[in-house]
Amino acid sequence: MVPANHSKPAKQIEQNFIRRDIRYLMASFYYYCEDRQSDGIVVLDETDRTDDRRFLQRLERYFSITDQGKRHSRLILPTPLFTESHMSYPVQAADIVCYLISNGFRLADMPRATRPDLKAGWIASLETLKFKCIRTVGSSGPKDHHSIVYVADPWRAKKREGKTLLQNDHKGGFRGRASTDNYSHDSAEKLGVEWRRPNI
Repeated sequence: MVPANHSKPAKQIEQNFIRRDIRYLMASFYYYCEDRQSDGIVVLDETDRTDDRRFLQRLERYFSITDQGKRHSRLILPTPLFTESHMSYPVQAADIVCYLISNGFRLADMPRATRPDLKAGWIASLETLKFKCIRTVGSSGPKDHHSIVYVADPWRAKKREGKTLLQNDHKGGFRGRASTDNYSHDSAEKLGVEWRRPNI
């Protein structure tokens, strides 16, 4: 879940940047498939073809460039299936669930009020659809992972202190794990970390 009024930052975002909410979504879906020992396919409702294509390109980069995405592609088909909701009953059902979550389900730190005309029983039934698991990723120790999370700032990149920041290469991707917030030499210098161009 992201704020309803969230929008792309004015500062140019690196082409290969993957929003945080998409990373969380793919991680939750991967864990869901893992628990059920099953493969998964992402089915999306078509909206605008230009926006859909951009989203598809970012998702394909996620699965092909990031370490996390490569691991998740073992169970999730890297290319999603697009369909129109009026042509598919399951997608229409998913639309209703998404609508209820958007307008009636609230987590901590979510300031927007719910719609008063939505029945409490409808919202309570969403609890039975939530997925939760415990996973240990890296050296962080076991953590709870949920299928519904609130991402207040989906465009915020994770800063990695003490790392060398590399300029993006001629192929259009980061050569390293540079944050988009630290993309320039000046911003890197303010953080006290090294910035250099890649060897091309």
